[in-house]
Amino acid sequence: MAFQIIIGALFALACTAGGAYQLVRFWGFLQRGVRVEGKVLGASIEDRGAKYPVVSFMDQHGKTHVVKSKVGSDWAPKKGTEMNVRYNPDNPKDVILGSLVLSFIARLLLLLVGIAGIVFAVMAYKSL
Repeated sequence: MAFQIIIGALFALACTAGGAYQLVRFWGFLQRGVRVEGKVLGASIEDRGAKYPVVSFMDQHGKTHVVKSKVGSDWAPKKGTEMNVRYNPDNPKDVILGSLVLSFIARLLLLLVGIAGIVFAVMAYKSL
């Protein structure tokens, strides 16, 4: 039983560290990222039908970039739809497409799951 608790605690610790790391990176990206409007060109269909939006946007220097979302789902915005784009001015292929709130929540959930796992592991260990 103690072995399972230790493995669970290590997994929870990894989730906590990963969530914290992702939130710090996300905050840094928000600080240096440039927000522009992009236009959906279509979607790349991969991985069992998952659709990854493909978006075109113009950077602060007037150069057009085309990027594919890192996140796929079973639906994609319609072609021609405007989409929020936040990009790294040092590397315009490094983007966050769509809602920053959803991006933040995903990272926060990873951190919270890790913290909850650590709390449960400590409680389980104390009950031994």
